[in-house]
Amino acid sequence: MFEASREAANKRKRNANASRRFRDRKKQEVQIIKEQNAELREQIAELQRQNTELQRENAELRGQNPQGRMSLPPIRCYGTDQGPRHHITHGPGHPYGATPSPKLGGLLYEEKRNLLPPRLPAGGLPSPTSFSLHLRPGLLRRGPPPIPPVGPSAQHGHQGPPRRQHPQPPTFT
Repeated sequence: MFEASREAANKRKRNANASRRFRDRKKQEVQIIKEQNAELREQIAELQRQNTELQRENAELRGQNPQGRMSLPPIRCYGTDQGPRHHITHGPGHPYGATPSPKLGGLLYEEKRNLLPPRLPAGGLPSPTSFSLHLRPGLLRRGPPPIPPVGPSAQHGHQGPPRRQHPQPPTFT
């Protein structure tokens, strides 16, 4: 009986020691993480100081320019395409040419915006599957390409005339 109580006491001590070691190890890990966080915060503060210094130097260098901040042209958006793709050989109809400018008798941006959209065919928009090359999407066609046959074989399928299971002898009349 005393042995059982002694074993139970030893087990409790072992469990207490193990949980104490576990808590100590966790505290150490938390302490290490806190130290690393402090170091990272110091590095971030240093980088922010360097960044503000560089921005100040950059502003001073830009200030020496006669135009200052206006050294680059401002970005403007016009109704007509006057960008890098604008070229004399690319007319209004060209896919990446200039849109007709109002000076040349073209439409202004507001007028273009008020134009009606192009009319749709009578049935509405064509279905996306109508553009598919397959009979049913996901299934490929088998056999030769669909070339329309010419001549007397036009009534048969592409494998020729149907063969009868019991061919009859030809009748000569």
